[in-house]
Amino acid sequence: MNAETEYFFRHALLREAAYQLQLPGDRARLHALAFGAIEEMAGGRPANSQDLGIGEERFSPHASDPFALEMAGHARLAADDRDGSPGAPSFRDAHVIYLRRAAEHAERSHQAETAEALWQQHSEIVTGPDSGESLRRAAVVADRAGHIRIAEPLFRRALEIQCASGNRRLEGITSHWFGIHLRGVGRIEEARNQLLHAARILREEGNRGPAGKALSSLAVLYRLTGRLQEAEECFTQALQALREAGDRAGESTAVSGLATLQFQTGRSESAEKNFHLALELQRTSGMRRAEGTSLGHLAILYRKTGRVALAERTHEEALAIHREVGNRSAEGLLLTNLALLNQDAGRLHRAEDLYSEGLAILREVGDRLGEGVGLGNLAGLYGLTRRFDAADHTYAKALSLHREVQNIRAEAAHLCDWALFMLHTRRVDRARELWTSGSAILRTIGDPRLTAEKVDSLRQGCIQAGVPPFEGLGPQGAPENETGAAGKAAPE
Repeated sequence: MNAETEYFFRHALLREAAYQLQLPGDRARLHALAFGAIEEMAGGRPANSQDLGIGEERFSPHASDPFALEMAGHARLAADDRDGSPGAPSFRDAHVIYLRRAAEHAERSHQAETAEALWQQHSEIVTGPDSGESLRRAAVVADRAGHIRIAEPLFRRALEIQCASGNRRLEGITSHWFGIHLRGVGRIEEARNQLLHAARILREEGNRGPAGKALSSLAVLYRLTGRLQEAEECFTQALQALREAGDRAGESTAVSGLATLQFQTGRSESAEKNFHLALELQRTSGMRRAEGTSLGHLAILYRKTGRVALAERTHEEALAIHREVGNRSAEGLLLTNLALLNQDAGRLHRAEDLYSEGLAILREVGDRLGEGVGLGNLAGLYGLTRRFDAADHTYAKALSLHREVQNIRAEAAHLCDWALFMLHTRRVDRARELWTSGSAILRTIGDPRLTAEKVDSLRQGCIQAGVPPFEGLGPQGAPENETGAAGKAAPE
């Protein structure tokens, strides 16, 4: 042990010994003095926050927030050592207030593990709807940080508390966020049920803003599972409700989701306009996480409309935001998107490194949907680099994941891509089978952009292989292929 370490060790021991020599009442007075000094230095106590279970309160920062956790500790110890004294209840109230503010501050500062722990602690010192809401907040933080095994039990406990309390509004909000979690881990039918339940409850309770948010999340689920008409109807209803409620933050998320759908269905100009509208709303509202998501989708639009340098810059900007806010799932998706861009540009070694990094994150956080899309695109790279067995194995694994999470758009895209790969390797009968399966799905989902891409790439593949066009391809009439010979399905 060096001299400096020994000093700190002995200093800590001496400090603890001196502390324990104080009588409980004296210790309480010391903590009360420390609490009072810090609170006064920070400009006094913030206005007492209303119950978590009431209203749509937004957190208002205060000068005491960086010290809130320390103040909560002093208040708790001041109250514990003064049991029975007149001042104990006020310190218990201060403990509740400052522990909540510490949790809010940690969440806003993107300190996920600290926020998760503090929300759970807060749930233990409050009761009823407030306890359930604190657990929901802990679950959301855990989910966003990729701690999916922690998030689900917290969501379930929060939902049980809200159902038992009879607070229908908070039951609906908890169901909404639980549905988002289930959608993210690929449990589509369970997610749909939770989101439908949330939207119904919140509409019945007259909570237009939260109901609109639930509808927007349901629309995303419908888009991902190829139910495009239902998705557009939900986005339209969501935007109406959110605008009536004056919820600009919720509106920005719905507008971004609608833009993604518009691009998917061939309305590129409307999509780009709405992405920029969403970004304006998100930047005005300080919604960094949502801003990163919108930038990621806009980058895909730039890539597919030939603006490659702008796409790369936008991907990097989105990636920086998601790393800043600790959004691991989105970081993994963006890395695989960036890999696809590098693959298109012929930077194959760089692309493979990015796939490896992105897929590792997606597996870590349990994002089965994103992992499936990344694997299917990686299979295309294996085909380009003539690793045929790896390509076949990876396509098969990707399709298994798509079917597990009901991502039928990606399933159709990668069936067609695998068919093209089979043509290139002279396995014509198997290519025809895969095309037949993929084209059948394309006919059901109503995605003209994706259909045109795959029809054209397979037609050209048949010509290059010297075989007659497969059924449904025809001799001509499709637009120029945007994905290249390997074929790809970006995780949009």
